[in-house]
Amino acid sequence: MPKSKPKQGKSILYVKVASLADICRYAFSFDFASKSLLMPNGDNKIIALGECIGDTTIAYYVHAQPGSKILHYTFPSSADNREKVAFAERMDDQGRGYLRIISLDLSHFTRARSLGKDDVSLVEIRLPEDMMAAAIKKAIREENFMHLYSFEYGEKRYLCGFDLFDELADDRKTLYYSVLGSRSTAGFARYKYLDNTFDFTDTVEEHSYIYVKIINLAEPFQFFKPA
Repeated sequence: MPKSKPKQGKSILYVKVASLADICRYAFSFDFASKSLLMPNGDNKIIALGECIGDTTIAYYVHAQPGSKILHYTFPSSADNREKVAFAERMDDQGRGYLRIISLDLSHFTRARSLGKDDVSLVEIRLPEDMMAAAIKKAIREENFMHLYSFEYGEKRYLCGFDLFDELADDRKTLYYSVLGSRSTAGFARYKYLDNTFDFTDTVEEHSYIYVKIINLAEPFQFFKPA
């Protein structure tokens, strides 16, 4: 009998996102540092690797039939330039907005079933606008375009983000969450700093706001069990 492949130290926890646009929005960066997307050999999943929690890595995925090994993501900079995702045969000379899909054998890695309360702390932020303020401050500190996750659990929709407060971070990941009053699945939220208010939007065009990417999940995190 052929020997089975030895498993690597890391395990992978798969979390399904709502659409291919959500995967691309998550991976996209305005420079050439956009995340590469992965496609496991023999599996029609497109994956973006996310947070590491102990020995487990979260893999955000969507089922897709690839038309090529390159995706072109159009950032929604105006009402006339909406968010779009399309497979491309090649990159243009500038190479902006393109995401490569790398075929990879992930069978060497154990598939994690879930994570427990000992792996992730859940902390509620009562007001979602305060969650947004914390995300914005983290983005400014790290000089990046911040993202938060949104999903439905039970009869409610939640907004959440990992390790928003550096001063409270330790070896265990913390997922901060808020209950939303909206069922919006928009791809962005725009925050008004002076008023501590935000709303959801599908375009990033008003310079008087600060924006956060919203990555919509098709399912909640398996370890998400709010009090």
